[in-house]
Amino acid sequence: MFIKLSDNAIFRKTAEHEGILINMVTREKVTVNETGFFFLSYVDDTLQDSEEIVTKLSQQISDVSTDIIRNDFMEFMTALKMENMVEMDENKDNMTYYPLKHLHIEITMECNERCIHCYLPNKLKSKGDQLSFSDFCKIVDEFVTLGGDDITLSGGEPLKHPDFIKMLDYCNSKNLVINILSNLTLMNDELIDKLRDYNIGTIQTSIYSLKPAIHDSITLKKDSLTKTTTALEKLYKNGFTLQIACPVFAENFGETESLIKYAKEKDILLKINGMLLPQIDGNTDFKTKSTLNQNQKQILLRSLLENKNQYTNEQLSRCSTKSNDLCKNPALYLEQPVCSAGIDNCSISSTGQVYPCTEWTGFKIGDINLNSLKEIWERSEQLKQLRAINKRKNYKKCLSCEALDYCKVCLMLNQAENCGEILRISKNTCNEAFMTKDVLEKTR
Repeated sequence: MFIKLSDNAIFRKTAEHEGILINMVTREKVTVNETGFFFLSYVDDTLQDSEEIVTKLSQQISDVSTDIIRNDFMEFMTALKMENMVEMDENKDNMTYYPLKHLHIEITMECNERCIHCYLPNKLKSKGDQLSFSDFCKIVDEFVTLGGDDITLSGGEPLKHPDFIKMLDYCNSKNLVINILSNLTLMNDELIDKLRDYNIGTIQTSIYSLKPAIHDSITLKKDSLTKTTTALEKLYKNGFTLQIACPVFAENFGETESLIKYAKEKDILLKINGMLLPQIDGNTDFKTKSTLNQNQKQILLRSLLENKNQYTNEQLSRCSTKSNDLCKNPALYLEQPVCSAGIDNCSISSTGQVYPCTEWTGFKIGDINLNSLKEIWERSEQLKQLRAINKRKNYKKCLSCEALDYCKVCLMLNQAENCGEILRISKNTCNEAFMTKDVLEKTR
């Protein structure tokens, strides 16, 4: 058996013969007692044969049999592997482990709305490709064995799937936190009552404007805003954690102020961004026509930051940390991923295509019709290449950038804006980082 510390794990001494293991990606921690401290003194980030380690341990403990030492050592290491702190394998070529903590599944493409900006073409929403319940259960089973914590069900419109409740039941039986992305127009009192029985994390919906004429002109469905907000109010009164997403483009530019106030009053997290995706069939007509220009993006960003809402708090929470981390431990910092895509999460479409994250449908890493989720997550060559690229050391120009603390790199944007060159930072990413720096430094 070969063994090593996980690439993302560090071991820190906290007291005499005691310490703590920290996974720098998942932020999980394991406290280590004197015995564990002794065992870990022989394990580091280099690949070693476990028998060689046991031999070294036996030389230090002459009054205990080698078999007992071996059993205790391997039991301890196996427990640490379950916590994603060490890697173990009979084959030393399979020694990089990434826990899959978050899974997003588009259970159906069918949808009852026809949003003008949606990355799913209308013909696919009408056709309504759906993930079968049996495939769904198989995916969930494998997700749990890979370290899964929470799962997101979306579409299309997930409530259109005939097995939606059965899927919730199955996720609940696996003790998963369940997140739901829905337009809520099909949500009713009976379903809200059923949702109380599940471990629901967040229910997210999209609102483009609090003016029915504008919102409905984007969904192309009459009374869609009324139906969405009515359901949202009922969910709010029933104590569910809610989130509103509002992509901003030419058709609803200037509508965020009232949404910010609405979300504040109800303590609902509001996610606003000016990013539009091309449709999965390659069509970029709407993106080209309606994406905000640079001046509009700056106006939007200033509005968000100056309103002191959750968006501002999120931006502030990640400021002034990257440069400090780089100074304190450059070796560790340089090995960290620039984004979480393919690191602890991935996305599966209703047809079984697997992607590094929900938005990145231009980078396929596998197909569950051909391989299991476990095989894809652990063996996909495309994913291995992505993980090798997804390290801070590969973005050297960023390390000395004065806006480093305000920057959030998105590999999907890099690829989309630079003709497939993932290692070139998106201009939009840089512009937003400098705008954020400028506004936050003036509003603190």
